[in-house]
Amino acid sequence: MDDIFDYLRFLIAIALFALGCYLLYDLFQSGFDIYVSLAALVALVMAHYVKPRINRANRPDSYDWLDALDLILDIPYRFIAFGLRSLWRVGKSDTLDL
Repeated sequence: MDDIFDYLRFLIAIALFALGCYLLYDLFQSGFDIYVSLAALVALVMAHYVKPRINRANRPDSYDWLDALDLILDIPYRFIAFGLRSLWRVGKSDTLDL
């Protein structure tokens, strides 16, 4: 990750993650608003797609903090994707087992 554009993309991803976290905080603090919840969802998903892919093969060990930050930025997207995939599987099944 020696390219300056990768660092800029990572900083933009951090900013989008922080914006999404703030909007989630504001959602619970000020009351529910559909526009705020959609904006938080979009910000967290965009943080996943803006973040550059990290090549772990040819990178020194001094970038271990980058792996931890990468995981933190990716956790909300994984929860959102898991929830949507679960809903999709329930919708595709013929029977619903409770």
